[in-house]
Amino acid sequence: MKGNQLMRKPKLLRALLILLFVAAPMQWTRAQIVLSTPKTTLGAVIKNIKSQSNYQFFYDDKLAETPVNAIDVKNGSLQSVLDAALQGKGITYKIEDNIVYLSAPGEPQTPQQTGQEHTVTGTVVDATGEALIGVNVQVKGNPTAGTITDFEGNYSLSVPGNGEVVFSYIGYRSETLKPDGKNVLNVTMQEDTQQIGEVVVTALGIKREKK
Repeated sequence: MKGNQLMRKPKLLRALLILLFVAAPMQWTRAQIVLSTPKTTLGAVIKNIKSQSNYQFFYDDKLAETPVNAIDVKNGSLQSVLDAALQGKGITYKIEDNIVYLSAPGEPQTPQQTGQEHTVTGTVVDATGEALIGVNVQVKGNPTAGTITDFEGNYSLSVPGNGEVVFSYIGYRSETLKPDGKNVLNVTMQEDTQQIGEVVVTALGIKREKK
C-alpha cells in the first residue's frame, strides 16, 4: 500500500508543477479587455485587442480599413468588444480557442471555418493505464493553440485538418500524432528513464542531480 502511495507522489508533483506553469498563459487568454476610442478602423481595434490578450486574428487585409464607430468597453469580454466594433458592418466572426476568424459579407470561408478544423478529444495514460494529469497537449507549430489534461487524463483541442498534436510531460517521452480526421485520439505515454534520473523535485523547484 505504501509502495503505491510513493509511486503516486512523483506523478502528483509533476502535475502540480505543470499546472503552475500553464496557469498564467491560460489566464492571459481569458483577459478582460479595456477599449475606449473614438471613430477608428477595425485594424486598430484588432491591434488593441492583441496587445491586451493572447488572441490571434485571421482575416482579409482589406477588412483592416473598415471604419468602426466609437467604442467604450471596460473590462469586457472579447465577444462584447467585437460585437460593438462590428455592429452594422455585416462582418461575422468565429472564435476557436484563442483564434478569431473574421469574414466579410459573401466572402468564402476559410478551410477552418468550413469544417476542416475539428475538435479532437481523448485520454492520456501511462504504461500501466493510469491517467496522467497536466499533460501539455499542443498543435505542432502553434504555441498558442494548446491545452492540458484534466484530473482524469482527458483533453479537448481544436486541430487543423492537416495538423499534428504534440503530447509532452515531465519524465515522459514526447509523442507527436496526426489525427487524420479522427475525433478521438487516446495516447499511452512511456516514461523517459534518463530524464527521470536527471531531474530531482525539491520543495523549492527543480534542480539537476550532481553526477
